[in-house]
Parts: sequence; structure tokens; C-alpha cells
Amino acid sequence: MINVKRRKRIPDIRRVFSGFVLSLLGLLGMSGCIQGGGTDIGNALVMGTVMDGGNTVAGAKVVLMPEGYNPVLGDSAGTGQTTFTDGQGRFTLKGVRPGRYSLETRHPLLERMDWVRILDVEAGGTHVAEPEMAGARTVLVRLPENAAPDAYIFIPGTDVYALRASGDTTGDGRIRLPHVPAEAVPTMGLGRSGQPEEVLFFEISLGAGDSTVVLESR
Repeated sequence: MINVKRRKRIPDIRRVFSGFVLSLLGLLGMSGCIQGGGTDIGNALVMGTVMDGGNTVAGAKVVLMPEGYNPVLGDSAGTGQTTFTDGQGRFTLKGVRPGRYSLETRHPLLERMDWVRILDVEAGGTHVAEPEMAGARTVLVRLPENAAPDAYIFIPGTDVYALRASGDTTGDGRIRLPHVPAEAVPTMGLGRSGQPEEVLFFEISLGAGDSTVVLESR
């Protein structure tokens, strides 16, 4: 009689335990879908090959940033992704949420880069970018007369910025802004390190061959 009872009870316990595990896994799966993590349905894939003068570039840094990204504020200005190209110059960024992005690439050894300004990423899509590097430049920026001591400047949608407090200035007070893309730049941001919510945007006319910008007081 004891053996018979054991045979009846063991399957019951197994069924209860199995049901509990399945329920727990179901809850965990729902939580993962809500929180994201790169596996959600609707996220996209961004991939491509970085070129320089017809040659692929291995080890190049690739940064995908939301449109208007502020590199001083970092992820508080919108989450970006960073990766490096493989031996054939290829890169892949997974789990990209739909939206408008900038794609920046930097050479691992030389002052060369490329900036794909606007990349429209659609839900569930695969997007191919083919960055072609060119020589980067240093731009001298004159700040407004009323700019704070802790002011910083940046190019929205890139990780290019300079801090006034760093002391990297010319004799007449202009700030050196390094790694500026070779092409024309339409906008520049001015912020304060101590007050991150205070950011002004200036429409500028920085052409491909220009090396100086003046930000007028507001």
C-alpha cells in the first residue's frame, strides 16, 4: 500500500512543480520583452564596411548616436552604441531601436573619420551604411562674451566636444575643437558642465574647408 501511494503522489508533485516552473519562465519572458535588451521584436540591425581610399579599415571605432546626441551628457542625452570593425572592416550593431541616428567612424591610427549625419532606422529592418573616411580637422571656436567658465561646445549627433576649463585654447581665447568631420557642419551646441539642462544650439556655416567658428552672444 505504501508503494502504491508513492507512485500516485510523485506524478502529482512533478506536475505541480512543472507547472510552477513554466509559469515562472513565462513571467521572466514577459519581463525581458518589456525591458528590452536587444532581442525585442521591432528592433533593427545596422551593419556595413568602413572604407578609406578604397581599402577596408580594421579596428575602426564605430559609434551610433541618436540625432542631436550630446557627448558631454552621454547616455542621459539618448543611448548610443559603440563597436569596432573586424579584420575585413565590417561592423554590426544589433538591437537598435527605431529612430534617427548619426553614425561616426574613426581610424584606429590616423586623424581620419567619417560622419553619416542622418540614418533613419525603421523597426525590424536591416540598414547598411558604407562610411568612407576622410581627413578630420581641428576647428577654433570663439565663444560668446557671456559664456560661463565651465562652458563646453559640441557638435550634436557626434562624440566631438571640447571643455573651456581644459585650457586647450589659443592666445586670443578660442577653444580648439578636435576631430571635426571633414564635411560641412550646420549646428553647434553650447552648454555648461554644472547645469546640464542649459544647452543652446547655434546655426553655423562651417564649410568643409573652414577652420574657425564664432558663436554670437544671445
